[in-house]
Amino acid sequence: MKKQILRKPMALLLALIMVISLLPTVSLAAEEADAQVSSSTLATDGDVVVPSTTPTTIDLSAATENISITSGGDYTLTGSTTVYNVSIDTTDVENKIVNLTLDGASIQIPDDYNKKDVSVLSISGDATVNMIVKEGTCNTLSNVCTSGGIGVTVTGNSDLNITDTGTLNITGTSYTLYAKTGSSVSINDATVNIITSMNGKWVNCIELNGAALTVNSGNLNATIPEKNSASSMATSATIYIDSASSFTQNGGTVKVINQAKVTTSCYGIYDKGVVSINGGTLFAYGQTNGVHINSGLMGIDDDAVFLAASGNVATFDSMKNAV
Repeated sequence: MKKQILRKPMALLLALIMVISLLPTVSLAAEEADAQVSSSTLATDGDVVVPSTTPTTIDLSAATENISITSGGDYTLTGSTTVYNVSIDTTDVENKIVNLTLDGASIQIPDDYNKKDVSVLSISGDATVNMIVKEGTCNTLSNVCTSGGIGVTVTGNSDLNITDTGTLNITGTSYTLYAKTGSSVSINDATVNIITSMNGKWVNCIELNGAALTVNSGNLNATIPEKNSASSMATSATIYIDSASSFTQNGGTVKVINQAKVTTSCYGIYDKGVVSINGGTLFAYGQTNGVHINSGLMGIDDDAVFLAASGNVATFDSMKNAV
């Protein structure tokens, strides 16, 4: 009888030890399963479920609604669409750094799109967006909606840093690149082509309102093309810099071209703020002035190459290959 009595407590003790030893394993397995789901999920309605550290690939071809990124993380944008746009807004989160790789991505909003003043890409909420234009790829962010199409908008004290050596084409019918109070845009190594597809009164290709644009390296080509139907315009500028804004070039090649036909003024760069050309090569052309300084400041370093031209289209044609 004594042996049987001793065996029961021993059996219970062994069973208890086995149960306790299993508990941590079960907990860890559950945590790992949750991490895998949260790091790779893309909702079917096109709204991105924010990842942890695993990159999220967003295929524009598979989107069924506008794509919204609301937290920091690593994303890759690929595929194409003619309907949906992308917004990045990190207002409500602590992680505001978004690493966005463009890998042959194309958004091309057509001229009959029925929503006015919509941006192909909008950045807000104090976000820092590191846009990696993948080497060897050509990427397009285009909005040619005739009711007022905007290419890229950067607001809310946000920063857009365009890097790597691929090509990015941005097109808009009103503002192609619009940066507002406290925001900044920088270009490093990439080739960025910014084109306005429609001319109109005070339609500027790049507009800086209390914002900063910096070119450190690579190529920036900003263009308002010639259009015969645009002869009734009042004023036009390829890069407009207000009194609280700045444009800085530390390197690379920048071409600013305004071929619009206007009744009053047509400028390459319209400067009310601060322009600093510290290095690289800048060519600015406008039929009225290549650079118009209106209460602004402009400094050109000895290491920089600067050429400004004005006059008719024949003048432009004779000088456009100078840089």
